[in-house]
Amino acid sequence: MTDHMHLTGDDRRIGDIRVTVANISEKSNWIFVELVLEDGATGTGEATLHGYEPLVTGWFDTYRPALCGLTLDALAARLTPGKVTPAGLVGHSAISALEQARLDLVAQAAGKPLCALYGRAGAKVPVYANINRGLPDRRPETFAARAAEVAAAGFARIKIAPFDGVAPKAGDGAANEALVQAGMDRIRAVRDAIGGQTGLMVDCHWRFGHDRARALMDELRPSGLYWIECPIAEIPAQFANLADLRKAANHAGMLLAGAEMGMGLEAFAPFIALNDVIMPDVKYCGGPAEMLRIADAAAEHGTRIAPHNPSGPVSAAHSVHLAAHPAIDLLELQHGETPLFDGILSRGHVRPEGGCLSAHTAPGLGSVLDRAVCAVHPWRSVPPPR
Repeated sequence: MTDHMHLTGDDRRIGDIRVTVANISEKSNWIFVELVLEDGATGTGEATLHGYEPLVTGWFDTYRPALCGLTLDALAARLTPGKVTPAGLVGHSAISALEQARLDLVAQAAGKPLCALYGRAGAKVPVYANINRGLPDRRPETFAARAAEVAAAGFARIKIAPFDGVAPKAGDGAANEALVQAGMDRIRAVRDAIGGQTGLMVDCHWRFGHDRARALMDELRPSGLYWIECPIAEIPAQFANLADLRKAANHAGMLLAGAEMGMGLEAFAPFIALNDVIMPDVKYCGGPAEMLRIADAAAEHGTRIAPHNPSGPVSAAHSVHLAAHPAIDLLELQHGETPLFDGILSRGHVRPEGGCLSAHTAPGLGSVLDRAVCAVHPWRSVPPPR
């Protein structure tokens, strides 16, 4: 499914690489990358990396001179982590966005939507709403009200990140435990608000140690979670603990999800065996072709794929096209952070209907950045994630 995407036979040359950073809320900037060919054709990708915008734009300032003038085929050969830049999340974000934009151009030239290039037209995928970044405050009743609103809008599943301030090295200290219980209050409030028919996911953002995470599984059982995500650090020293936590989660009736920040198939290989659900992100994993390689490997193992996608509409549009792969059966969608999710595109908006997103049928990505809107929302400093 993926090999032919690198061998495009496309000798059109890159005239420019445009990087646009738009501030869309007090918490977030989105980074968009446009490959502009000498003939004016433009492909679009997204490289959003919260809090690290100057580093991403700096990467492009460094490597733009070496990339402009290349053919699309030559660019494809260069878009391998380690060939253009040392491995790292900033470099992978840039490479992933360039690969998104390159494939947008390839599909445009073929007169096909991206999903058809990936193997199946009419890609459609159920989505779940990530409501965390769109909340005005962190009170349980605020979580509950937003969750009820989203459930009423037709989302069958909702994700929250309730454990503010919990730290894995804090042990069972009273202050840390109070933060855990504050998170539990948010979870219970959301479950009460949405009832038992709407799936609830909880993202822990690697905030727990193994022992406390294991105890948490039993405490969460009455809340009937669909999955628990990233409870502990996803590093080799924790692999045995992750395997244990998967058993504990499954025993408590939930799935173990994670591996959202992996870069390349090699990084995901351990988690395909350790997790029930892996969450590659088209902005970080190496781009669409690498995402499909990861999906191929996961499908062989029977592991589910739910792409990580809590940022802008360009990455969302690329992710929906990737639902052409049969192993991808659920997609994250940010909800309520900003009206610019719709407003920052001039066409090809990403709007769920009936709890699902469908890929656009226009050639290429189908979504086009509105540069005029971006211009009136320039970058401003936001804090990196804690």
